Formats: sequence, C-alpha cells, structure tokens
Amino acid sequence: MRNLLSLVMLPDSGPPLRWKFILNTPLSPKILCFTISACLFASPINQALACGPNFPLELLSDRTQTLHGMPSGLFDFEATKLLAKPAAKLMPELNLGSVWFESSAENPVTEMQQQAETADYSPSQTDAWKHARSASSAEAATALAGALPVAHRHYVAGAAAFRAGDLAAAKSEFEAILALGDAGASRSVWAEFMLARTAIAAGDGDAAATAHFENARALAAAGGADPLGLAVASLGAQAQLSWWPIANGEGENSEIAPLIAGAVELYAQQAAYGSTSGNASLLIVARWLNAHPEALQVGLSYALVRKLMTSYAFSRGFEALDDAQTEAFSSTSEYINPDLMGGMKNAAIAPGLLDALLASAPDGQLEGGDRLAAALYRAGRFDDAAKFAARSDLPLAAWVSAKLAMRAGDQKKAAAHYAKVIKGFAAEEHWVPGGNEYEALGAQCRAQGEAGTLALSQGDFAEAMQQFFNAGDDYENDMSYIAERVLSTDELVRFVDAHTKPQTLQKVEASEYSPMRYEVPFDEQTGVPAKGYQQHTLRAVLARRLLREGQYNQALSYFNSPLDQQSAKAYGAAMQRANAAAGIKKAEALFDAASLARTAGMEILGMQLAPDYAVYGGGYGDYEASAEELEETPALSAKPTALISAEESKRALLSAPKPNARFHYRYHAVALAEQASDLLPARSQAFAATLCKATSWIIYRDQAAGVKLYRRYLNQGAYVPWGYQFGTSQACPKPEFERAQALLDQQTWAARKKMLKRVLPFAVTGFGLMIALVGFLIWRRRKAA
Repeated sequence: MRNLLSLVMLPDSGPPLRWKFILNTPLSPKILCFTISACLFASPINQALACGPNFPLELLSDRTQTLHGMPSGLFDFEATKLLAKPAAKLMPELNLGSVWFESSAENPVTEMQQQAETADYSPSQTDAWKHARSASSAEAATALAGALPVAHRHYVAGAAAFRAGDLAAAKSEFEAILALGDAGASRSVWAEFMLARTAIAAGDGDAAATAHFENARALAAAGGADPLGLAVASLGAQAQLSWWPIANGEGENSEIAPLIAGAVELYAQQAAYGSTSGNASLLIVARWLNAHPEALQVGLSYALVRKLMTSYAFSRGFEALDDAQTEAFSSTSEYINPDLMGGMKNAAIAPGLLDALLASAPDGQLEGGDRLAAALYRAGRFDDAAKFAARSDLPLAAWVSAKLAMRAGDQKKAAAHYAKVIKGFAAEEHWVPGGNEYEALGAQCRAQGEAGTLALSQGDFAEAMQQFFNAGDDYENDMSYIAERVLSTDELVRFVDAHTKPQTLQKVEASEYSPMRYEVPFDEQTGVPAKGYQQHTLRAVLARRLLREGQYNQALSYFNSPLDQQSAKAYGAAMQRANAAAGIKKAEALFDAASLARTAGMEILGMQLAPDYAVYGGGYGDYEASAEELEETPALSAKPTALISAEESKRALLSAPKPNARFHYRYHAVALAEQASDLLPARSQAFAATLCKATSWIIYRDQAAGVKLYRRYLNQGAYVPWGYQFGTSQACPKPEFERAQALLDQQTWAARKKMLKRVLPFAVTGFGLMIALVGFLIWRRRKAA
C-alpha cells in the first residue's frame, strides 16, 4: 500500500510532494479497518487463527460447502504473476518501517537503513557518519564526513540539503557522485534515485524523474550497489507519476487510459520482483478502478489491466459484499458458505466488475479466463462460468468444471476434473479459504482435500485416505477422521506401513497450547510443526487404536514418543498379566492398567478427534454432553446422504469409543478398577482404596458415576480413617494388595473351619450309621450261611 503514498523505499525524505491524493482515494471504513488491522497484527499464517491451538482446516465437516463452494484467490500471489518473473536480478525494496524518512535531524534514518549505509565502515567512520547524518546543510555534512569515502561524503551532503529543501545543492551533490565513475559505484544507484526525487520536488517534470528512475534500475542491473532495493522501489515511484493525475481526476477518461496502463505495468513489474509494496499498490489501483466504472471501462481496453481486474475479481470480489448482505446471505438456506466461498446463485459478488469484464471479452476469449471463470462461479453466474472454463485448459478452469459437475450431480465427471486439477497446479500456488489472507494455503493441497472428500463420499475410502495424506498437514483432522473412524484397523496398518516410517523426534518443551506435542519436530523459524507432520499424526492414531483394541505388542512400534511408548508398554504388560492371573494378582494387574489408563490415557488410548481430541491435547472439544447423551447420539450423527455413504456411516458408528464420552479413557480406567475391586475382599483396605481412586478419576466429570462407586463402598466396604475424604485424589492411599491377600487367606481358612464345625457332627453320625449298616449286612450273610 505504501507505494501509492508516493516513494516508499526512499533513503531520504524531503518536502511533501504529491501525497494529498491518497487521502481522497475512496476506501470504505471496513476495508480501511481491515488494512490497518492486517498491518498491525500480521503474524505467521499458522498462528493467525483465533484463541486456542493451531486448529487445522477441515473439509469434511460440511461437504456440500467443500464441494460446491469456490475458494478465493490470494491477491498477493495473483499480483506477483501478472507479469513473468524479470530476468534482471534486482532485490525487492527493504521495509524500512515508515513512509516518512529523515523526519528530524535527531533521527534521520531508520536502523535498517543505518545498517545498510554503514555496513563496511570502521568504528571511526561510523561515528563520522552519525555526525554528518545529523547535519542541517550540505556544507555542515561535508565538514563532518571527512573520514568517509568521497562518494559517501557527497551522498550525506546531498541528503542533508534535500531534507533542508536546498534542492539545487542536493542535485549538485548527487550529480557529483555520478561524475566519479567507478569510484562512485557504491552510491550511484542511490544518487540516481535521489536525483529523480529532487526533480519531482523541484517541478522539473515527470520526464526528468522517469529518466533518473530508469538509470537507477540500469545501474542496479549492471551490478551497482543497491542494499535498500531502490531499483525496485523506483518502479513504484515512477508508477506514481502516472497514477497521480488519475486519482486526482485530471483529464478525460480517454486520456487517462494510457496512464492507467502505464501505472499498472510498472506496479506489476515491481510485484514480479517480490515487492509487497507493489502488491499493495496494485490492490489499491484495482479497488479504485472498481469504484470508478467509467475509468474501469477505458482501462479494460489494455490486456494487463484486464488481467489485473480479473485477478481482483477472483481474489477480492467479496469486498463488494456489505455487512447487511453478508448477514442476509448467511441466513439463507441456499447460501453455501458463510465464509464467502461463493457459489450461491446470483450472489452480489462484484457484479459491476464482472459485467465490465464480460463486456471486454464478448467472444469468451480473455487472458486469465480461468480466473474469470472462478470469479463468475463464486458470484453464482454458472452459465458464464461454464463458458470460460470450457475454453481454458488451465487447472483452475478444470476446478470450476469439477464444481459445476458436482452441482449437476455428476460425481464421476467431477472426479475426473479433480485429477486434472491436482496434476496441473504448481506446489507454490496459494489461495485462501474465505477471503482471510492470513489463512493462505496451497491450491494443490486444497484440490487434493476436495478430491479426498469426493472419494470418501463415493465410498472409496483408500483413495480418500491417499488424497488427504497427499494434501499434507493442512487437513490433519480430516485425515485423522478417516484413519480413526472409517478405515478398518488392518487397512490403516497397511497404509501406515506403506506411507510412513518411524519418526525421529527432537525434544521440545511442552506448552499449555501443545501438551501433546512436546516431542514433535518443530520449525524453529515459524514455530509450527515441521513439514511432514501428518506422518507423525498417522502413526500416533494407529498406535492408540491398536492399544485400545488389545494389540499391545504391535502397537508399540507406532508410538512416536519414547515416553508414550514406555507407558503403552507398561499398560500392555499389566493387561497381559491380568489376563493370565487370577484372584488378587489379577486385581493388582487390573489396577495397574487402570492407573496408567487414567494418568497416560490421552497419550496412549485417547481418540485423536471426538470425544477426546488428542489432537489438541484434550484442551478443546465439542459440547461436553453426558455419557448417556453421547451414547444416544454417536459422534457421526449424520445419516447416509448423497455425500455420506451407508458404509461410511456404519463404519463410523462401529468405531466409536465405548463409552462415547469426553475423555472416554477415564471411564475405561474406572471399569478396570471396578473389575479389580470385584476380586478383592470387600472389607480390605485395597477394596476401599481401589474404589476411592476410581471415584477420584470420574467424580468431577460424571458425578452420577462417582456417587455410584461411593455408595458401593458404603454398602460393602469397611471403615477406613480417610473415608471422610473418599474420592479426592489427595486422600486415596495406594491399595495394599499383599494385605488383601493375607486377609483373603485368613477369610478362606476361617470359612473352612466354620464349615468343618457345621458338617462334622453329621459326618460322624453318617460314618457310624455306615459302619452299623455294614456290620448288619455282614451278620445277615453269616446267618444265612
């Protein structure tokens, strides 16, 4: 934006020149507010979302929106592609932090400019430079700059004169640098740039300034020193010479057409070098033209202006929506995406601009026709969109065709178009999901995600998994849903083995925002997970799934964290001991497993998504309904539809955790503890302590479940001195299983003795009767003989 405020990357500022017009440029309050907010609060893309962790984007949560809505282009990306990348290797201008340079003698230059000017100075030269830079005249600066090279002395003298308004002296000093020839090469680009500014300030005419700007670029291209990127900045400064009469309404529309084309050409060259100022200037030009239909009409007679406005319609057409319209659209059932994804029939997205663009290309031929097709689709003008999409073989046109096929109900045709889209897009092409330029994402990744959404809706689960995996980290949650809820365990194992390898992790300190990622590889520059993070996620999802299903040994090789692997190994060993043991030994093993399920449950048993949300360390999730409500309403509440197959719905329901409750592993821990208590003497300390621990694990999340455990203790257990604090984690002691075994042995012997006392008289009597009967039978036999 700063280029239109005149000469942005200027080493020296002077008398205010043509600044006033920008204040009259029609910017709506909403756009102005957005611009100011963006400048003040710009941050890395992955950290620009609302409060909470770095929430991944999701496509599967609203498949109609995903497959029918059209993402917006990213204007900054579009601006850099208006012209081919220049052959000359020029550095984009530095952002020196302020439009006004050398605003006072005390602070003549910014710190960045100071570093550039004094890069090769000795300490004494730096000191001399500081004094010379604060001088108020060319003579004073010359006297103070004696330790500097001759070209540098002339430059600081010219800068002092320029700031003081002594333009003749400034011109003389800058021309002296050029007269030095090779000896002045270190400041020749600077001198030409400042001669252009001096010419503008002196009213010498645009032609003189233009010549100096062109000379500055030629010198930089030939290898002249240009640490501030003044050659690229000169493009914007020169463009402003053309833009000034346009913005101030000077001349007839027919006269300003070449000026518009000239300004756009120069700004586009500047943007092609990677200049953010060039991008911002092009955006302001596009907004101005959109707000001035007559100027727009004459400007569209030039191909590059048409291309600019087409890109603007594709990437910023949503700016035509005011608050009232947005609210109305969002509440209309026909509107597909409240984030301005477009796709509502006859939506009021840049209607005047689209009409003007269509009028400028009556035969349907237009450079950037794929962008226009997308813009028309976003505005709900589907017939026109189809016409331009059919006449282009570019990937964006194929994307529009895929959307149109989806609207027509032809999913097979849409899938074929998506295949073309994915192959055609370059990896560096970036778009935005809904007009928020701080959520930029790769167009190819988005296309892969949409293709995966379509494949999933068609019941091709393997293809859906492959597409979301290829899409990378942007759609981690969608990939996790397919892995966790749709693929069978065997299918997931085969996919993970074929597409991932054990992760090499580096120790990263945990934070309150990423408790689950304390050992995830992070990019130190961006502060976000390193590229390829989806492999880490996928292996963790599989590891926890295998452990939940009792595949203890197989699960271990898929855990990424050594700490999680250790916990999982201990949990599996405890469960295996429990399966092989009986009595108190079994109870002890069950309690050990239950304790691990509670303390490390998120890491080794938690669901990646609902209801546990291990992806956020459990810190964020959906509305926390009761266990009963969740059992009645499974995670996938949507019934089979045109975009959700019956098989997917069936698989998602079968793979839901049991119970399907928030932090379900706590309920699992409680169930294991209850099984352990069933094997313990009810009057033992271990029985009370086991139920106490189980109660403390669940009471604060499910009061009814906790009260049930406490009542069981009251009905069956013995008095314990800490019973008045039953169910609090501080009060529950460790179960004493050895004492429970001793008590059980004692109870067993007591029961046997009691039983013996009861049956002994009957046994003696029966034995006596038996002897008597035997004796009687023997007597009768002898008597008979």
